Amino acid sequence: MTFAEIGALLNFLIVIVFVYLVFSLSASLLVEMLSTALAKRGALLRARIAGVFDDVEETGFAGLLMKSPLLQSYMNESRLPSYLPSQAFSQAVIAIIKEHRKDTDAIIELRDLPPVLRTLAAGAGTDLSDKSLDAFRDVVAKWYDQVMDRLTGTYRRWARRRLFVAGLILAIGFNVNFLHITQSIWTGRFTLDQAVRQIEDLHVAVKDKTTSGVTAADLLMNDEALRTKVAAIVDGSTPGVPALPIGWTIADKDCPTDRTDPTAIADARKAGMVCSLEERLLLFYETARNPPTWDWAAMLGWLLSALMVLPGTNFWFDSLSKLFSIRSAGSKPAPVKDGQTDEGGG
Repeated sequence: MTFAEIGALLNFLIVIVFVYLVFSLSASLLVEMLSTALAKRGALLRARIAGVFDDVEETGFAGLLMKSPLLQSYMNESRLPSYLPSQAFSQAVIAIIKEHRKDTDAIIELRDLPPVLRTLAAGAGTDLSDKSLDAFRDVVAKWYDQVMDRLTGTYRRWARRRLFVAGLILAIGFNVNFLHITQSIWTGRFTLDQAVRQIEDLHVAVKDKTTSGVTAADLLMNDEALRTKVAAIVDGSTPGVPALPIGWTIADKDCPTDRTDPTAIADARKAGMVCSLEERLLLFYETARNPPTWDWAAMLGWLLSALMVLPGTNFWFDSLSKLFSIRSAGSKPAPVKDGQTDEGGG
């Protein structure tokens, strides 16, 4: 294999990884929009709090927590946010304990606090006296963080199942066909240098902004300038960079030939398009509404693309980083022996 062929192979892999980086990001955005619309994170958080206090109906301690002014300040129309700080939660718990000590008409006596709080107190060796409440607040905060870690896992499993569905919907809706994409990009692998340079510029821009708390996926979702660069590469609006083989196209030969307006046909041909937009939409609708006529290879390609979203956007970005590292690595010069110059002199 020649150096040109190796370079073409690397370019092919880089463009494929970039395609599924963008596709995975799009599917994640769709799932995130669904999660926001359903307030899924907040709903899971509320259910988890009610569950750990064995108060699903929220008539006991969990109900008091939900009515706490500290938590109410984070709520939006009785909905919990996707994230609730551990300090706010623990302070609300301590405030309820203090309030019940002062209120002789309290619904819940101190001895009737949920078993989980009594267990935490026993484990920390505290009797919940006023002097020990500050230390107990830290214990509750640490316990809450552990509960939230498990809740994060629950949400990820929920999101992962929907991520595949979102990927399949996008694959069919935008004709992201793995088999067609790989074949098309492989055929043009020797002409991908300009596209790879644009992808590398984007990669560097994202990598420069990533931190331990801000991932590549976060940046690509929220940074408008980066999303604009991604769009320019995908749709081929950058000079010298062909559009990626994604999307539906209707061949002109499939359009009706018996036109009543010759002028309209001539104008369309001058514009490089014989099919009108309305005709293309109609043909697409007629094709989509009849699944039995779908190509089995296309359906397999859509399914493979949907599976490609499961590793996640950060996985594809890391893969891109590794490919660029391989691409930029050159052969190292032989080590210089003692007493020799770089020219080989003694």
